[in-house]
Amino acid sequence: HGPGEKRQVGKRCNVNDSSDQLPDSLKKAKCDKELPLEAETVCRDRPPEVPIDLHVAAALKPVDRARWLSRAMDGVARGVVRPSDIFDIVSHKRFALGISSAMARSMLGDVMKHLALFPDKLQHLLRSGSFKLAEVMACSNLNDSSKSGELAGSAGAEEMMARCVDYVRSNERMFAALHEAETRTFEVEIKRMDLQQVWGLTWVRTAFNAQRRVLEAVVPGTPAGILNELRAMAGLRRMQSGDELVAVNGLRGWQAMSSIRALLYAKLSFIAATPTAQLA
Repeated sequence: HGPGEKRQVGKRCNVNDSSDQLPDSLKKAKCDKELPLEAETVCRDRPPEVPIDLHVAAALKPVDRARWLSRAMDGVARGVVRPSDIFDIVSHKRFALGISSAMARSMLGDVMKHLALFPDKLQHLLRSGSFKLAEVMACSNLNDSSKSGELAGSAGAEEMMARCVDYVRSNERMFAALHEAETRTFEVEIKRMDLQQVWGLTWVRTAFNAQRRVLEAVVPGTPAGILNELRAMAGLRRMQSGDELVAVNGLRGWQAMSSIRALLYAKLSFIAATPTAQLA
């Protein structure tokens, strides 16, 4: 540009602009250098994000709150949501407002399916049931028989208390069963050279047909067989007949665990067979 010329900033290129004093050859060269904008690529396969926030979750209707928790636990299983954040929300008293006993049981069932993903301290707190949602599961349905929601007389109060105690005891057995299963859970890390190499794990056919992976045998000389020998040398529990596979890389469920067929490395979570199951 000459000393007396003013540079135009931000003006779009237009070869037909009569105010542009550049020769046609220069205007064409300028337009050729401008790269066309590309359309934005949208990933439609990515699962929708779940807002992990107490205010958002507590403001939802009870049925939507249950759906929110299910999606949030999927995020925990995929490793994109912190289990501690879910615990802080689920254990808050506002989260349990308006939740029925049956819905509370279903919601806590979703959490307990992924209990192994929580830190040990939070696992203990979840099993203890010492938070509002667990209390709702135990006692919130005891007033259904009373239309007014009030008990008439001390006899009714005593009956309600007895039913509540029985209900809590039944839930204690459920938590105890979950805790017993957790104490029998162990993990192994296994790898293979390529996808043509079999893992060396065979499954009980009847259980497999029922969409459960119960270990029938470990084939010697395979990745699983070699791993078993190394674990025995290290004094660790080996994979044995009757052990049930419950997670692959933290993913639970029949379809999710099928991913083991396409992996070269996997972290497998088993529930050890009881002595009775091993003898059978």
